Amino acid sequence: MSHVERNRTVWTDYAPEFAEWAPRAWAGEFEWGVWHAPESELGALPDVAGMDTIELGCGTAYISAWLARRGARPVGIDITHAQLETARRMQAEFGPDFPLLEASAEDVPLPDETYDLDKPGVFLPLLVCMAPYDSGDSTERDRARLGWFSFRTTRPMPTLGS
Repeated sequence: MSHVERNRTVWTDYAPEFAEWAPRAWAGEFEWGVWHAPESELGALPDVAGMDTIELGCGTAYISAWLARRGARPVGIDITHAQLETARRMQAEFGPDFPLLEASAEDVPLPDETYDLDKPGVFLPLLVCMAPYDSGDSTERDRARLGWFSFRTTRPMPTLGS
C-alpha cells in the first residue's frame, strides 16, 4: 500500500469523529489550536477579503468556510472522500459554497501561482500525506511562491514523533 493510500485510509477512519464536531466548527468562530483561542482575539491572519486561498488537507473545510465568510475565494483540497462529503453537507447546511477537490497535497491539480494564501487545516495531514522520502519540494515551491504559509495544529507538536 502506498503512502497516499495509507493516508487516505487513516483519514477515512477518522472521518466519523470529524463529522460529529463539524457542525460546531462550521457554525462557530474560527479558533486556533487545542486551546481554542479565537481568531478575533489573536488577529493571526491577514485581511483575506478578495484573496484566492487554498486549504491543503481541508478535512471538513471549516477553515475555508471561515475564510469565505471574510471575503476570500477558497478552494479546499483533501485526499479523503468521506471528509469532503461532510464538508459538502456542511456547505448545504451553513454555507457558503466553494470548490472542494479530492487530491493529495503532494499533487495539487491547480495551476501554479494561483493563490494568495495557503492555509492547511491541520499541520499533521500535510506532513503525513508526503512520502517519507519526499523533500517537500512541492510544498516549498508553494510557500516560496505564496510568501504566506500558515499552519493550524490541533495536536501538540511532540505527538508528531510518536
